[in-house]
Amino acid sequence: MLCLYLSALQAQQPSAFDLKITGSYREKPLPEILSDFESRYPVKFYYIPEKVPFYPITVEFSGQPFFQVMKKLLEGSLLTFSKWSANEIVLVPDDNRNRIFVENMISKWKSGEWQAPVLTSVAEKSFTFGDPNTPASAGKHTLKGQIRDDETNEAILGATILVRETGQGQASDAQGEFQLKLSPGRYTLQINYISYQSQLNYVSLYTDADLPVRLISMPQQLNEVLIKAQSLEKGAQSTNMGIERLSAKSISELPTLMGEADVIKSLQTLPGVTNAGEGVAGFNVRGGNIDQNLILQDDAPLFNSAHALGFFSIFNADAVEQINLYKGHIPAQFGGRLSSVLDVQLKDGNMRKWVGKGSIGFISSRMLLEGPIKKDKLSILIGGRQSYLGPTLQQSTSITIKDSKAAFNDAILKLVWRVDAKNTFRLTGFTSSDDFRYAQDFGYNWQNYQLTGLWSRVHTDRFSTKIHASYGAYRAEQIDPEGNDAFALRNGLDNLKLKLDNVLSVGKTHALRFGAEGSQYFAEPESIRPLSDISVVLPEQVQKDNGREFALYAQDEITFSDRIALSIGSRWSHYQNLGPRTVWYYEEGLPRENLTVRDSAIFGAGEVITSYGGLEPRASLKLGISDNTSIKMSYNRLRQYIHLTSNTVAPTPVDVWQASNLYIPPQIADQYSVGWFLDGKEKKWETSVEFYYKSIKNVLDYKDLPELILNQRLETEILAGTGRAYGGEFSIRRTQGKLTGWFSYAYARSLVKVIGPSAAETVNAGRWFPANFDKPHQVNLIGRLQVNPTNSFTFNFTYSTGRPISIPISSYRLGSSVIANYSERNQFRIPDYHRLDIAYTVDNRQTRLKGIRGSVTASLYNVYGRANPFSIFFRRNEKGRPSAYQLAVVGSVIPAVSYNFTF
Repeated sequence: MLCLYLSALQAQQPSAFDLKITGSYREKPLPEILSDFESRYPVKFYYIPEKVPFYPITVEFSGQPFFQVMKKLLEGSLLTFSKWSANEIVLVPDDNRNRIFVENMISKWKSGEWQAPVLTSVAEKSFTFGDPNTPASAGKHTLKGQIRDDETNEAILGATILVRETGQGQASDAQGEFQLKLSPGRYTLQINYISYQSQLNYVSLYTDADLPVRLISMPQQLNEVLIKAQSLEKGAQSTNMGIERLSAKSISELPTLMGEADVIKSLQTLPGVTNAGEGVAGFNVRGGNIDQNLILQDDAPLFNSAHALGFFSIFNADAVEQINLYKGHIPAQFGGRLSSVLDVQLKDGNMRKWVGKGSIGFISSRMLLEGPIKKDKLSILIGGRQSYLGPTLQQSTSITIKDSKAAFNDAILKLVWRVDAKNTFRLTGFTSSDDFRYAQDFGYNWQNYQLTGLWSRVHTDRFSTKIHASYGAYRAEQIDPEGNDAFALRNGLDNLKLKLDNVLSVGKTHALRFGAEGSQYFAEPESIRPLSDISVVLPEQVQKDNGREFALYAQDEITFSDRIALSIGSRWSHYQNLGPRTVWYYEEGLPRENLTVRDSAIFGAGEVITSYGGLEPRASLKLGISDNTSIKMSYNRLRQYIHLTSNTVAPTPVDVWQASNLYIPPQIADQYSVGWFLDGKEKKWETSVEFYYKSIKNVLDYKDLPELILNQRLETEILAGTGRAYGGEFSIRRTQGKLTGWFSYAYARSLVKVIGPSAAETVNAGRWFPANFDKPHQVNLIGRLQVNPTNSFTFNFTYSTGRPISIPISSYRLGSSVIANYSERNQFRIPDYHRLDIAYTVDNRQTRLKGIRGSVTASLYNVYGRANPFSIFFRRNEKGRPSAYQLAVVGSVIPAVSYNFTF
């Protein structure tokens, strides 16, 4: 009826539909494009501001009919368009296509009650500093700026500044400040920050100048759409190398297992990051073991980041603000692990209004709610996730699987209090829990607990301080519920951490960071208890090692010129092994065994047993070849004082964290890296090639068939060896356009050599052998095709070399027994791993500003159903000879559908 009414009303008048439209728009929201039409053509648009799409649109028109243009612009939206008068166009949802509603809508526009929403993707401003007619000088001018919130006047930390013409980039410091050195001329500065409107500042620079920048807060839903901060820490212009960044948006776009967006699985699409296989907890970085990664959540360490034995991670993707993985140059403020630092920063709650988001999937659902308790003063963020794997397991045809159980949950609470313009306090609480049962055979349960406090103070515009305090606890239990040997095996670790971190800008060329950090490890005794009255298992408890770690650090970021920069610093760490503990002493020159014990000593609680320490220098140098090309070099020394003891390829939740002691010294690594980096124009493309070599002292290894559980003399099973890891990584990324993604290839070797004082303490006859996680070749191809503003297709292909194993190569009889003779350590490999995942998403969360908005993702994990071997095991065939069999954790395609929503 509305169409008939409007057609009759305008039958004799000139039509806006007769217009021919010309224009080019790149990542502009619909209201901005319509506003441009209104300024250039005789046309006026009316719509519901809260229901207008705000996704970015990239289109180009050259004399196309108005009708075709509007159809193209509204493709994928929930709106239709119609004429109201000769030059008035109404855009309404299908359910509001009636005359009374349209008349009321237009009335609100004309009365000023409704206005166009502030959705402009970029605010444009022009500045001229100095006289353009002044003869150009040979030197460069300094452009300094300070970025502040337009409403609250607070400095903005972490805003990105990109000079489009040169590719230079920076991030604002704690005072919101940045500084660039530029030759005289005209430049375009693109300034972005999450939750704020982007700015394009057209600057004509002919003298030193100060640029004031005030950013306008945007609707929270636009964070992932209109603001695309550049990866300044990775590009050719940054000093550091070997840093990878992931956002919550990039994680959610990848195809996932059972529709569950996952931080750790996303990391494994990056070059140099692998794991041992599906259903394996943790990840390996550049040939390092899983315990060599420092995992931080809001600066507090985590000791098990896995749900469901490694199929998923404990991080709530909706609560994540940003993820930084340091795998090359590791700044001096981080220490305690050899291979990498995974720094997961959680979002602060919204200070201005209540918003929420959530997801409903095949195996779990999650929810996140955030908002102000007191506007612009105190905010809260609360979120949780709960699994429901029971119905999925019940669909199995296997009785064993039907009798199994797998459940997990996690919860997070974060408070942010802006005390005043200079002081902010943050309090974060986190808990996660898992319960796994394999029929009545065995089971695991494990829990993480975290409580973190952070006080930040801005003393001056050049000096700021952060004080961090956290407490964390990890508990794990293995159970065998049936029979006369039913038992529960338990262990745990508590961690207390304090840290003082200072940032000081000195002049124009120095950015100092210095502070102190202390950690204490309290190991819960490893214990076993019977689980039934008929169990013959006797209660037993073994005391584990406690430790205290202290460090001082300092680092200076020195900018010599636009093309030469140096980051240099050092960390001094000191460690003490503490009682209570009984320490055993062994006969000199003999292997450490129970039979060679000669004495023992008892140390009381808090008494120092032994200590270690030393300097850990760090340096990274950038040499710019051109404005968008650089060569970088770095060196790190790191020490690790706590280790995960495990004699299995797939670590279990009850593997024990072992602090360094008299017989288990800290691992020490020296890593050397060099790389070449190229940024394409406006960073549409990024290319990098990196090479590294890492040598490691005191690598943990084990005797054959070691007894690691409830062993009060664990040192009798542990060996110390030498390790080396080396390789190269190539990556090319496309960051803009309809098709985005990356291709990466990594060659990585990880080798170990163990030569002890006796044959019993020597492995592989003292020859180098591959580590359990040595996987030389890794290929990742990730792509995302934006079909239209609301529909996208994503794919992920991954390939890696099979991990090494030892196999029986012959056998012999000893009496009535057949004894297997094994190959050298890790001489053979399981078959290579490869997998293709795809996903298609229909995302209507960006089609309006208010109300419940949702997206649906359908995905296929392991598209061609490859049964990637997890391990090879041997059984005797009917002739009594050993035969090889493959075990695959995932052997078929896994479909999933998930629904994500915001409100």
